[in-house]
Amino acid sequence: MNFETKSTIENNPYFIVNTKSGRALFIVDNTAQVEMVAPVIMELPNLDILAINVDKWYYKSEIEESLSRLKIPYITVEHCNKKSINKLLIREKPAIVIVCNDEASIVRLFVDSANFMGIPTLLIQDGILSRKIGKDEFKRSTNAQMIFKYFFALPSVIFNFVLRNKLSWHNKIEIVIFELRYRPKWAKKGTGMYPGTGNCTKMAVFSDITKEMFIVEGIDSERIVVTGNPKFDKIYYSKNTSTKEMFCQKYGIPSDKHVIVLLTQFWVEAKLWSIAERKQFVLAIVNAVIGLPNTQLIVKLHPPHENEHDYLEIVKGLPSRPIILKYTSLPELLNACSLAITVSSTAALEAMALGKPVIIVDLFNQSGNSFFNGSGALFARIEQEILPAMRRALYDEQTKDEMAKSIENFVFKQAYLQDGQASKRIADLIMSMGKR
Repeated sequence: MNFETKSTIENNPYFIVNTKSGRALFIVDNTAQVEMVAPVIMELPNLDILAINVDKWYYKSEIEESLSRLKIPYITVEHCNKKSINKLLIREKPAIVIVCNDEASIVRLFVDSANFMGIPTLLIQDGILSRKIGKDEFKRSTNAQMIFKYFFALPSVIFNFVLRNKLSWHNKIEIVIFELRYRPKWAKKGTGMYPGTGNCTKMAVFSDITKEMFIVEGIDSERIVVTGNPKFDKIYYSKNTSTKEMFCQKYGIPSDKHVIVLLTQFWVEAKLWSIAERKQFVLAIVNAVIGLPNTQLIVKLHPPHENEHDYLEIVKGLPSRPIILKYTSLPELLNACSLAITVSSTAALEAMALGKPVIIVDLFNQSGNSFFNGSGALFARIEQEILPAMRRALYDEQTKDEMAKSIENFVFKQAYLQDGQASKRIADLIMSMGKR
């Protein structure tokens, strides 16, 4: 059976014959995950590496391009079912399987199959976790209730997927059949961002706070290792570099301007916002920035999911238009900025790791008990609060000092040591798991 699309073993110029001490399979389903695991892979010279791109429907070409650019050997899964995954694992004989989260059904199939074959599995946390769940609250929904909620919502989910998605009808039907076949078995485990976290042999997480959160959810503490995250290694090594002048020159921005970055999320694609709400949110930020002297707004899109065209339509015809960027280097952008704005984003934590002030704009009560409560970030919950918050973060010295102290403490709690060694800690964990 053929497992690959055009990036077959024969045609892949980066394919490496398995001659080293073992093979590590990295399962990825978006470009952000590719960027995250790349520095870990660099720390694994004694392992053969093979990335498995499991997104053949939405962002296949973007993921393949990212893997090729980083010279990571890869194949793209063509047949998404348990039998094909089992055959792939038997063929590749990996010493370990690494995933970045297991929300997608196809990823959980890899984890379950690897576990069944006795292959160690490692989950690397790839985003912030903002839920705060007590033991009683976590147990509030029984397995039967979770399954009932899943099937009750299913007709609406399928209808919205078929109606709104731009995939071909063949792909739509294929995805619906796949999800109906496999996802119900995990419906009772669906908790937050990482629905099947209990299945991996071990988890490499951002911080002690995250570890405690998972322990509350019933995961054995021995399976959770605090490593920090490769995203912050990139931030660490870029911290003392002055890139603003080069960045401004690249995008035609006068270097004396304050660069303000709006870090977006795929709220519309996740059906949490309407298209009208996204427009209202973006225009609220644009109008607030217009009220500040000598500033340039840059809208940084969530790379795997959002479409630049959607945002260009929003700002079309405005007298002061922001710059829309999707794939630009995040460390370079954050180094150049004076202020970061978001609803909720791991990138905002990365901005804090660089000592940048952050404003959380939550116009639609999206974040609830926000991850950034107590972080030193300023909050704006109505449009009229955005401009005053920006002024305080940029120009009020007392506010800036207070934010800086809180942010430093928050970064340590949420992202562990900022020493540039998270990738190495994860690589060492992979090597030790692979040997066992």
